[in-house]
Amino acid sequence: MKVLHPQLKKNFQAKVSNDLPQFDPATRTLKVRLAADNPGYLLRPDMFVDVQLPINLPPSISVPADAVLDSGLKKTVFVDHGNGFFEPREVETGWRLGNQVEVTRGLEPESELLSPEIS
Repeated sequence: MKVLHPQLKKNFQAKVSNDLPQFDPATRTLKVRLAADNPGYLLRPDMFVDVQLPINLPPSISVPADAVLDSGLKKTVFVDHGNGFFEPREVETGWRLGNQVEVTRGLEPESELLSPEIS
């Protein structure tokens, strides 16, 4: 994983140490200890840095988060059939990462989707 010191714009390679993580249920945060080479002692305790965590997800169908219309009772996406015809399709969603949402049921991989804002 990469650790970026934002002020110095310097990258460091790091690994999660074997120390047990600390979870705070009140704030819903998880603290982990990272071990990194620190030449010149640029990194210091309690310093804020940006961390890039590589995540390997299994193959799946994902769509932009704003393509899913969530009414609270059901989730809908619109499938483009061409010539101005859009089919509403009820879906189930899984993980959300950044601006992408996994669709676990209701779509086939070849479907073309449009955001509900466009329809």
